[in-house]
Amino acid sequence: MTYDQWLALNESERDALHHQQWHVYEREGYVIAMTAAVRLAEACGLKVSHLEVGTFHGGEYVLHLSVPDENCRALPKLLEQRFEGFRVAWLPISRFMMSPSEAGDLTGIWRHEDDDADVEFAFDVSSQPPAVSGHCLSDGEPLVISNVVGNDTVLLFSSTVPSTGHFARHSFRLMDAETCTQEITLTETWKRVVAEADGRA
Repeated sequence: MTYDQWLALNESERDALHHQQWHVYEREGYVIAMTAAVRLAEACGLKVSHLEVGTFHGGEYVLHLSVPDENCRALPKLLEQRFEGFRVAWLPISRFMMSPSEAGDLTGIWRHEDDDADVEFAFDVSSQPPAVSGHCLSDGEPLVISNVVGNDTVLLFSSTVPSTGHFARHSFRLMDAETCTQEITLTETWKRVVAEADGRA
């Protein structure tokens, strides 16, 4: 499902999909929820220093956004607000014992910590939408980047390797000034295995 398709649903249809069909503890629908969190961060007009999608008891995604303490006091109380199908938890940045300047941002060049991935990404979050580029380390082939949304600390985008057609959906989240985490969804083509007469594949 694309985010545009999610937005086209009415509130009761979103609730049915979220609470009755998605396996939230298996992270089904996570990219939809994270996209909503990023869109809320962009729309709220506040300095959002940290955001994530939490899992509430019973299997419900909740949008967690951390803002300066003085702004947080004027915002709706925990879970009172809904945004594009999800309940919202505004949190004071003091809860994480860091200031916005200490949190930093995703601008820079990033590689897997163990060099296990044959790709390098470069991010620049100073503009909207953020600028994202990437290439394969082994041969320098540039990736085709699309569907970029994000803010200082979270980026969602898609990448395609032109020579192979390999497609992936990425979610990067800043952990500290030098570390980020990635959740990735791969789209692959699988072929049916035809069993031989003796039952072997």
